[in-house]
Amino acid sequence: LVTDDLGEPVPKAYVSLHSRSPAFERGVHTDNAGYFTLNGIAPISSASVKVNAGNQYQPFVLGNLSLQEDYNLNVTLQKNDLSSLVAMVTDSEGNGISSLNFLSLSSAPEAASQIATSDSEGMLVVDNIKPGKLILRSTAKSPSIVVKGIEVVAGDENQHKIVVDVGPYTLQGRLLDESGNPVANADLNMVHVINEDGIESITTRNIKSEEDGSFVFSGLGTGERYLTVASRTHDEQTFAMDPSVETNGEPLVLY
Repeated sequence: LVTDDLGEPVPKAYVSLHSRSPAFERGVHTDNAGYFTLNGIAPISSASVKVNAGNQYQPFVLGNLSLQEDYNLNVTLQKNDLSSLVAMVTDSEGNGISSLNFLSLSSAPEAASQIATSDSEGMLVVDNIKPGKLILRSTAKSPSIVVKGIEVVAGDENQHKIVVDVGPYTLQGRLLDESGNPVANADLNMVHVINEDGIESITTRNIKSEEDGSFVFSGLGTGERYLTVASRTHDEQTFAMDPSVETNGEPLVLY
């Protein structure tokens, strides 16, 4: 039986049994009443039991457990001192960005990851966070957004502003070699870093040039960023550009 420090059952806690000799590992989740059962276990001279129930509770570990017959185990989990993150996600002009999905990754030991989505106003809320450093990683691959430098403090309101590279601008052009021929299927990697009040937002976009050498990056914000171009026929080159200025689609010439 798994309960909390108030005696209430803890449902869906994961209970795992481990042994090195003989090699054995098995796990099960508690039911809605906090109970679990692990059946069919051969005698074990030394085993360990681990119980994890997400960020709300401290993990439980019991070692050097001898299982020579049926064994009843009652576990009491201690609650963690948790906080919440409230962040406004905006573009570089301060407009709220909705429907951005982020996976939260905490540096705190045994912390469980969570997925949160910014609402229609750009507000992002992540509850039940352990104190420590927090990284947000977008669930979408393009653009890929990683937000670093978020500090979560226990007992305080953790309110932050996160600026991401999202906006109305488009950067397009053609890749041509020194003879004016199109460079097709080249890899174009665009990286833009925004620092706002100690929070670093890194946005990465990856596309390939078309058969005629053309390429289009859309949904960009303002600010200078780096575009790295590489192909089988040309060495890697890096260009610095701002899509809010360079929107005329002039060709990039590779040498």
